[in-house]
Amino acid sequence: MRIYNRTRVDDAAIKAVLKAAKTAVGSCPTNMAVRVSPGRYVHGLAFNYDIVRRKHMGMRNKLKGKLYVACDGYFDIWLPITRGEVLETAEAFFQIAAHEMRHLRDFKKGLKFDSHKKRWNNRSHEKRAMRSASKAAKKMLKRADWQEAVIALGLAIEKVRGEINTIRRIT
Repeated sequence: MRIYNRTRVDDAAIKAVLKAAKTAVGSCPTNMAVRVSPGRYVHGLAFNYDIVRRKHMGMRNKLKGKLYVACDGYFDIWLPITRGEVLETAEAFFQIAAHEMRHLRDFKKGLKFDSHKKRWNNRSHEKRAMRSASKAAKKMLKRADWQEAVIALGLAIEKVRGEINTIRRIT
């Protein structure tokens, strides 16, 4: 799993939550690319890509000399830093990551995807992903290591919030 973190949140905290979500969903692609960006609320978008251009990752300095990044699937996930309760944000990040990983799993298995003419929550692939995310959340409550990963992400978000507030007070 390749993580391209465009936020100030610690990479290790994000990677631990993504690994927990991957384990909760089941057999996901191992060579997936994940871009984490700052946003207003937690949401995600999965793509069935085999190759992603370097410029789309937004991490030109970390990808020197590579024009393309090969992967078995790719998804964007947006993480709010300055809004909401930190633990709720971290739990939502876990659930959205599980949801998007389920989409990647469905892409690789070749399962049917409904047209976009239906409402979002009436599509069969979205129902599968929502069920998978809710099961992952229930599994998280039983696993102490996954709970610790989510709490560590919440603490990392809180640390970044403190740094941002300090910068705002100075200027």
